[in-house]
Amino acid sequence: MKAISAFVVLAFGVTACGRDPDARLQKQIVGTWALTSLDSYGGGLTNTVTVARDGRYDSRIVSRSGRLFYVQGLFQVQQGFLVDTMTNSSNTNAPLPEVFRARIIRVDDHEMLLLREKLKGWFYPTNEPLWRKVSR
Repeated sequence: MKAISAFVVLAFGVTACGRDPDARLQKQIVGTWALTSLDSYGGGLTNTVTVARDGRYDSRIVSRSGRLFYVQGLFQVQQGFLVDTMTNSSNTNAPLPEVFRARIIRVDDHEMLLLREKLKGWFYPTNEPLWRKVSR
């Protein structure tokens, strides 16, 4: 009887995950992603972020001038948005924790397109913020 009960619980859990778009998207963001962005001031950066199954991430950011930054935090999918809670940064002036949100336009096994909410005082890329999956 216990084996049957465990199977029923597992079956309902898998079915619920299939119906919950946020849970499906949360699974799809796991892996290593890379983004190269440019801004209107001639600057830009390359960001490589590795996302674990629990949503924790490690990010390595290299500016066009060669400055290197490391960031850690948590990605959570909520109502079709990727909520980024940055908890650690090599930039000692970063106010932590800091939360950013981006609407998930699309994500698949190769690409992720996000539309970030704009915050006053921040510079944003002029090119499309298209992340490419580097590895699973």
